[in-house]
Amino acid sequence: MSLDGRHDYVIGKLLEGFPDLEEVLARQAMKRAEMCEQVDAFFTADGPKVILFVYQGSTVVQEDGTKLIDSKGGKQLALASPADVKVADQCMYFVRTAKKDVAVASVENDLVSGSVSKNALETFQVMVSDMYVPFLGQNGNWALKAEDQNKEWKDEFIGNATKFGSALSESVTSLQKGIELRKPEDKYLDSMELKNSSFNKAASDEEMAAYFEAIMESWCADVEAILNEDSKGRVESEDAGINDELDYWRTRMARFNSITEQLKSKECKLVLGVANASRSKALRGDVGKKGWKQLDMEITDAANIAKDNVKYLTMLDKSLEPLYQGTVQATIDALPALMNNFKLMHTIARYYNSAERMTPLFQKVTNQMIGCCKRQL
Repeated sequence: MSLDGRHDYVIGKLLEGFPDLEEVLARQAMKRAEMCEQVDAFFTADGPKVILFVYQGSTVVQEDGTKLIDSKGGKQLALASPADVKVADQCMYFVRTAKKDVAVASVENDLVSGSVSKNALETFQVMVSDMYVPFLGQNGNWALKAEDQNKEWKDEFIGNATKFGSALSESVTSLQKGIELRKPEDKYLDSMELKNSSFNKAASDEEMAAYFEAIMESWCADVEAILNEDSKGRVESEDAGINDELDYWRTRMARFNSITEQLKSKECKLVLGVANASRSKALRGDVGKKGWKQLDMEITDAANIAKDNVKYLTMLDKSLEPLYQGTVQATIDALPALMNNFKLMHTIARYYNSAERMTPLFQKVTNQMIGCCKRQL
């Protein structure tokens, strides 16, 4: 397959994005029939508008659908499909902006390229919070509505963008602070299948059974620590508002969801299978020590509570907007609807069904009302 200036441009960008990729290997990969055909189709007006590349080990799909990166054969430059390829560290994208065929002379204007790392969410959060929101706040000539509506409309937009940035920040924090359940070593993953025969064979080996039991005991310790966080009490600033309460429960929900998703992986299913086959003590627990079966039920219950709390606190968003963005009079007008929502929460929500847990919410509303008054002075 012959290459022209358009391919050279793509290869040049790939070399910039993947510093350890050699040009010779990039050209060899680009000349392969399958890749060259797809890249050539991308260059045409009727072809796909986006094309993705990865430089990593090949993706191996397990029997249960889990995707793993096989790095034993070394890195390879390949076209990436989100449905078929798991991105290990970085993915490079090319977007065709022209409605015509990409020409050699105009390739730099016809294509836009960039890279997305595995920390894409963190990058997006920084862009929203540290670039877009400050820029929109400092530049007053971007609104298109009538002049007398500009300030109110812009304040509402910037307020919502700020909240979105905060939500992204909480998501990033929950991922960084979330626990990662200990996984068995690769040698066990390669040699064992998710079958009862494999589980029973491992359980009959004392050393292997003890190894998997130790993994499950570490799960119990980590999960119990998270479950006990709420009962130990939270450390919050004196001026914490309702949004802080919502952020807390969003983070907690994300952490439990992360645990639930990890338990669906082959690694975790392997640990559970061997533990069940060996009738591990870590499953049933001991005196003064919770077992995994009990903790698993508590995870489900705690995840449901967090999900419910996020749902009910999100219902307050419309009533809370004046406290964060409006005037004192707007805040006063919003209080009846806010109190009705609180009454509904107290009646329906499992967590907020006591005065002990409703009191902090009223304190946070008061803090936000004080903040609103301060802004108007």
